[in-house]
Amino acid sequence: MRMVDGRIMLLASVMLALLSGCSENHKAKATAGADTAANTVSQVIAVDVSAQGNVRMTSLPRGITALTAAETPPVILLGTEFVERHGTAPNGGKLPYQASQQLDGPQPLVAMVEGAADVFIGQAPLTAWLPELQLIESGLQQFKHRMDGDGRRHDTLVPYLRMQAQNSGAAGVEVKAAVLRGRGPALFLNADELGLLACLDGQAVETGGRSLSCHTEWSSNGDLKAPRINGAVTVTVKQVKQDDRLMLNREISEKTMAQNMTELVHRLQLQGTDPLDIGRTVRSLYRGVWTHERWRQAFSHAEIAIRLRLIS
Repeated sequence: MRMVDGRIMLLASVMLALLSGCSENHKAKATAGADTAANTVSQVIAVDVSAQGNVRMTSLPRGITALTAAETPPVILLGTEFVERHGTAPNGGKLPYQASQQLDGPQPLVAMVEGAADVFIGQAPLTAWLPELQLIESGLQQFKHRMDGDGRRHDTLVPYLRMQAQNSGAAGVEVKAAVLRGRGPALFLNADELGLLACLDGQAVETGGRSLSCHTEWSSNGDLKAPRINGAVTVTVKQVKQDDRLMLNREISEKTMAQNMTELVHRLQLQGTDPLDIGRTVRSLYRGVWTHERWRQAFSHAEIAIRLRLIS
């Protein structure tokens, strides 16, 4: 237990060094929060900001044991107002988990919460959201590893939690991946949609008990007035079983997957987001013509054509 306690104290110190850096005027208030977080045996920390801009940290009550295993990552929840003021990457673009590389143990899982993070952890039981949060986070790992040289993509993907009323009237928790536009969520993706996005990004994907290896090539006609964007996706299905319907009905499967991917890209277009960085590829083909601003405008109304090929 001492190792866990020490790690959490260090985590709180690292977090507050980051957050207090957002405003020197609020250093005293943030330091007071460090004592509260560090003295509580908990690995779930909520980070919020007041109307006056004071950063505050809240942790789950003493006695929470679901995250006390040394191999389990701590969880840092960022409230909506904090993200609106400072983004998900305060202090020069370094996310909290990136800034705590020297922590003994796994790096913290950072997620955004709708509303105040401290209110959320007071209302939502840990078991109602932690397993699904870990699932969504695992689907985001390769997106993080393939960020730009400045440490982030233009449109960031983060885990997102929010309370949701259920049919019974009781409050439930919705866990999704949020595509951020600026400092607010523009689009929400469930685990299946995140898998499609990952495949479009050329990642390896585990879905439906299958291991898929994806490769995507983007191209364009280069026409700013009537832009057309083509995606050629090759999906390799590993260790195919004889009764695998995906491969037995290959032509139908290819059309269905391509249609689902096209619909997903259309949703990205409607929100003006490009987490796949398609624009970087297209702009590299037409340097000096498709600037970042022109790309944003063209992407929103571009015709999308995705061809998909399944192989084993």
